[in-house]
Amino acid sequence: MIGLTISTESLNAIRKERLKALGLPNSASYATTERIEKELEHARQVMDKIGCIVIDVSYKAVEETASLILEHFGK
Repeated sequence: MIGLTISTESLNAIRKERLKALGLPNSASYATTERIEKELEHARQVMDKIGCIVIDVSYKAVEETASLILEHFGK
C-alpha cells in the first residue's frame, strides 16, 4: 500500500477551484485550512500506523507519481 499526501496550500487551491466549478462559495467548510489540516493529520496517522510508503504529490504530475509507484513495485 502506498499513501499519497499533499500540502495544505495545494489541496486548498484544488478545493477552491472545485467549489468555484460547482458554483459554491469559497467559504464552504470543505476548503477551509483548518478542515484540510485535520484531514491531512488523520491521513498521516493512518499511514504511520500501517507503515506504508508516503508520496507527497503537492508538486508532482500524475505521470511522475505513477512512475514513483511503479519504481516502488519494481516494474
